Amino acid sequence: MKHDSRLSATLHALLHMADHGKPMTSDHLALCLRTNPVVVRRTMAGLREAGFVTSERGHGGGWTLVRDLASVSLRDIHLALGEPVLLPLSPATENPGCLVEQAVNHALDDTFREAQALLLERFGQIRLSDLAADFSRRMATHNMQKEITMQHDAIIVGGSFAGLAGALVLARTRRRVLVIDAGMPRNRFAARSHGVLGHDGRAGGELLAEARAQFLAYPSASLVSGEAVAAETTEEGIAVRLADGTLHQGRRMLIATGVRDDLPAIPGLAERWGETVLHCPYCHAYEIGGGPIGVLATTALSHHQASLLADWGDTTYFADANFPLDEATAALLSARNVRIEDTPFTAVEGSAPGIDGVRLADGRLVPVKALFIGAPLRMASPLAQQIGCAFDETRLGVKIRTDGFKQTTVRNVFAAGDAATEMHNITLASADGVFAALAIHRSLIEEDAATSLNATAA
Repeated sequence: MKHDSRLSATLHALLHMADHGKPMTSDHLALCLRTNPVVVRRTMAGLREAGFVTSERGHGGGWTLVRDLASVSLRDIHLALGEPVLLPLSPATENPGCLVEQAVNHALDDTFREAQALLLERFGQIRLSDLAADFSRRMATHNMQKEITMQHDAIIVGGSFAGLAGALVLARTRRRVLVIDAGMPRNRFAARSHGVLGHDGRAGGELLAEARAQFLAYPSASLVSGEAVAAETTEEGIAVRLADGTLHQGRRMLIATGVRDDLPAIPGLAERWGETVLHCPYCHAYEIGGGPIGVLATTALSHHQASLLADWGDTTYFADANFPLDEATAALLSARNVRIEDTPFTAVEGSAPGIDGVRLADGRLVPVKALFIGAPLRMASPLAQQIGCAFDETRLGVKIRTDGFKQTTVRNVFAAGDAATEMHNITLASADGVFAALAIHRSLIEEDAATSLNATAA
């Protein structure tokens, strides 16, 4: 029997969670463990039943370690996993005619059983806090905060669809490409991704895992898990520092860190985000299957969502006095058979992630099957602002200012995806990342040619 690797993978995940200090999604853990998010979800579900972790759906959710490291032994984790085999034992069925096989198996199995008993006894003495302390010592010993001087042709900050699409193109040019990914894609709250050509209905995490594997198949490609917290321009290009202190240097940087949906503090909203509280009709409305749909007025553009959603169901627009409708807009919604509800909304109700309806200030509950909201947007990372990029105001927030070749206002810094565009979905982000990669490659070629010509002239 092959030995079970779940114990080591689970310990790996728990130490990552303890070190991270915040909820971690299955996709983020899968990236750290270099495995499939489905495997992570299955393992975490078992640990949740055993009381080691909790999970929270929706915006800002994920898996959280709830036990103190000093109170958990390796034996506790082994039991929680169903006591997987630690040492190989002989097959359950032997060749009845082979006395040699029987003698060998008998000797080995007795030895392995004795060894496993001693191993489990030792497991009871080792605490997760011991592993965490050893990890910290190893970080110091190997100087994990040392500066890395390897020069990449391009550093991609953000490993979601825009970043990986650009990284793949650049890797195919045989350029040295590094992707830095914090493992927090914007669409991690949605179970399925729709409208993606050839991949309609697949989980976004699966698409990203497959994209990472395809990118890393190229010899000049590399990926690190971590958060880029600072960047600065250098004579050679760009230096990017991670939260753990490591420094990566590259000739060009592509910021593809995306945006975050800044959900208003309405009771019942956050825990349904990505499931029954949604933002993109083209991505999610078809699966609702018709019936009553609501739109919360949270920006001056919310009425636009309502006019669109009338094609997918009986739409109610929950108005807000902060975003008054002019006469022409009210007429448009009327022509689209959108009901306008002027009474202020106070909460979203139902058994989450399901939804019964929207509670109004006068006590009424307006039934809806799903609720759409165009939340204001903000940068998912402060990196662009920190390095000095200029921004443009949009109808929902800001975006990084770029020229026609995705170059920002900072030399050698490019931007793509949701952080640099107004129209957002997986396909558009991927296309923007590809276009930025083409521009980066073009700029590298021009620089290489100029360097060669100058050297020849000298």
